[in-house]
Amino acid sequence: MADIVLRNISKYYNDDAVIENFSYTFTEGRTYCIMGKSGIGKTTLLGIILGTQNADVGERIAEGAFSAVFQENRLIEGLTPVANVKMVLVEAAEADICSQLLEILPQNSLYKKCSQLSGGMKRRVAIVRAMMHSSDYIVMDEPFGGLDEESKKKTIEYIHRNLRGRTLIIVSHEQKDAKLLDAQICLLTRE
Repeated sequence: MADIVLRNISKYYNDDAVIENFSYTFTEGRTYCIMGKSGIGKTTLLGIILGTQNADVGERIAEGAFSAVFQENRLIEGLTPVANVKMVLVEAAEADICSQLLEILPQNSLYKKCSQLSGGMKRRVAIVRAMMHSSDYIVMDEPFGGLDEESKKKTIEYIHRNLRGRTLIIVSHEQKDAKLLDAQICLLTRE
């Protein structure tokens, strides 16, 4: 594990700058909350951090494995939460998967098809899948969408318990999320 370093990153779409001359170091083992107005480039920045998008200008230095929660849950709707996690974590024992899911989901949801679950329940399945993955960095794009305050608090406690020293980078619009996560704020702005 090491720091994630972004130097003079710029990204353009049709000659419009989405991110321009952005530099930041995400220090190993810390939690960050990327914040900024809608359309400012937060999701694009996460893609660059993950390596799923390339910057047009600048340098990204990141060594290690990532796990992610995207804006979409990216679950197979016809499978259960247990099966969705097992697809990514083929070596994980089913009992371990169930134990993790039960920390933030009701027991009767584990073997229902994901198509039968609420949006908030699906979100929590995606979070467990990312947290259980053997990664050095965890990146989450608006992970608490669809969660009521009690579920969000319980999910944040789950994330804290399962970080295991990894770097966590979350995009959120909510200042209180950053506070609950004890996260350093990385504010995206545009001149």
